Amino acid sequence: MDKNAQVMVVLSLGTNLGDRHANMEQMEWELRRLLAGELRFSPLYETAPIGVVGNHLPYLNRIVAGQFFGTADELLVATEMIETALGRTGKGKMTSRTADVDILLFGSEVIHKENLKIPHHALFDRKFEIEGVQAVVPEMTIPGLEMSFAEYVIRDDVKTQELSIIR
Repeated sequence: MDKNAQVMVVLSLGTNLGDRHANMEQMEWELRRLLAGELRFSPLYETAPIGVVGNHLPYLNRIVAGQFFGTADELLVATEMIETALGRTGKGKMTSRTADVDILLFGSEVIHKENLKIPHHALFDRKFEIEGVQAVVPEMTIPGLEMSFAEYVIRDDVKTQELSIIR
């Protein structure tokens, strides 16, 4: 990808520690500064933790889509800076967190690096991500599957994770 090219990106936001609503608003504010053009936001979801051991509070989650100028690696650095600024520690561990910003999609790119996998490895395991992406960019093609998210949602029995729409 050309470093100066503008590319549609889709991010997943999550928080389950501290003031979850304030954390979400801060992540959204930071993304308004980072991404270009009109941002698209999914509904705000409340979800049960998946794949974590022990007692964890529910997550607030949202999907955000917008345009980014730069590379996927540059976007990864920027999202990790947002997480750190909001008090995130223990990146990569399945634990509670104040801020989690995952890159779900970076245009039509398929990336397999140790620190970055696009499409995100858990994209099809989390109902809020499939439904959220379908809500903000239904026309976007799923890299590697060559179908839109709208087509995928119709074809696949979207995961059974319980969702509550907050707003």
